[in-house]
Amino acid sequence: MSALFDFKSFLTVILLVICTCTYVKRLAPNLLDPYRTGFRGLFWKAARIGERLSPWVSICCIIMSKASSFSSAVLGFRVLDDEDNKPVWPTWAV
Repeated sequence: MSALFDFKSFLTVILLVICTCTYVKRLAPNLLDPYRTGFRGLFWKAARIGERLSPWVSICCIIMSKASSFSSAVLGFRVLDDEDNKPVWPTWAV
């Protein structure tokens, strides 16, 4: 399933984009132009969010890592099928 349809995966993708853009802006600030509009402007905005809300972003990353490790430990890396609720192993675990 796509990360856009699952709320937890969507939040994880957003957090990773914020952290990655902030890191890239620290290493090469010329790559992210503040006057850029459109798709590349979103990366600069994500970097700005990461800079200004750095403690909150790091707390969210810690919470997401604990939640994902807890859910994978509880579920045993299994996913329940929507139709008949039988456990289905993900394709990467096969």
